[in-house]
Amino acid sequence: MTARHPLGSDLTNQRSDRQRRTDRARSPQWKEPNPEDSNGKTIYNLVMPKKPLIVRAHDAVIAHLWDGGLAVDATAGNGHDTCFLAERVGPTGRVIALDIQECAVTATRAQVEDAKLSERVSVFKADHANLLDYVPESWIGKTSVVLFNLGYLPGSDKKIVTRPETTVSALTASLSLLAGDGILSVLLYLGHSGGAAEATAVSKWLEELPVEHFAWESIGSEKPNDPLRHKNATPILTLVTRV
Repeated sequence: MTARHPLGSDLTNQRSDRQRRTDRARSPQWKEPNPEDSNGKTIYNLVMPKKPLIVRAHDAVIAHLWDGGLAVDATAGNGHDTCFLAERVGPTGRVIALDIQECAVTATRAQVEDAKLSERVSVFKADHANLLDYVPESWIGKTSVVLFNLGYLPGSDKKIVTRPETTVSALTASLSLLAGDGILSVLLYLGHSGGAAEATAVSKWLEELPVEHFAWESIGSEKPNDPLRHKNATPILTLVTRV
């Protein structure tokens, strides 16, 4: 959202360039002055900072998590999402985390141990396409959140990425886990090799979801509910819920 905000008589065009530079450095949300103001006062364009999509994903799933809840982190990575979920399901809740890379499993276990959350988290080295092999049968239809953060592991080999065919299999399996008020969160990255192909596969998968059972929305794309329209290969967050 962009708003135009008059700053008052103490910030007029007579202020020195040095003073203006200082103001902008202290308040980075202010853009250059708009010279078209007819009242002789400087008007700045206020640009409200946007939350990173990973934060928006967390905001979306919080409403579906509670003490004693069940959650799955299908792409454990460095363990940040796993700990986020574990903190919110409480001591009686459970989280299962999967990752295909040994270094990710090690990093996630370390994060969980440092946060003293080990008793409520199980971490497995596994392809997320096989997640139903690692999730208890009792979780089917009772899982509050399934979270995917696709692409490659930050700080690791960028050639090792999630793949369209295994991602789609994992997403389909995730739907069977969701409780009636559960949510599936999928964060897609398009800037790496294979990212666009994965987005195409996920888009097709979304279009084929039965609308009488599931609703979904995409955040970060130019056109609502179209995860393939994007600017500069920016990430896209897709949220799927039961209806």
